[in-house]
Amino acid sequence: VYVSLHSADPGETGANELSGNGYGRVAVTNDATSWPAASGGVKSNGVAITFGAATGADWAEATHFGIWDDDGSPAGNPLYLGALAIAKTVQVGDVATFAIGELDVTED
Repeated sequence: VYVSLHSADPGETGANELSGNGYGRVAVTNDATSWPAASGGVKSNGVAITFGAATGADWAEATHFGIWDDDGSPAGNPLYLGALAIAKTVQVGDVATFAIGELDVTED
C-alpha cells in the first residue's frame, strides 16, 4: 500500500496531494508487521513511515493523509483517508515521518 499527504481533503480521487520538491507516496508493505491487527477498532502503523526530504522549496502544508492501493499514477483506490491531528509544512531538508503507532485508522 502507499501513504500520501494532502493539503486538503483528498476525497475518493486523491485530490490536493502534495507534489514536487522531492515529495512522493511512500510504499509500506501490507503485512502484519507493518500494519498489526486492530485493537479496539483502531489499526496503527507497526513501522515508521518516512517520506523523502523536501528539496528546492518547502512542501505545501499537509493537513490530510491517504492510504492507497497504488503509487499515484493514477491515484489508485483509497483504502483509508483522514485528517492529520496536527498540520505540518515540511521545510527544505526536512522529512515527514509517522513514527510507529502514530498513523491511526479506524476500521469499520
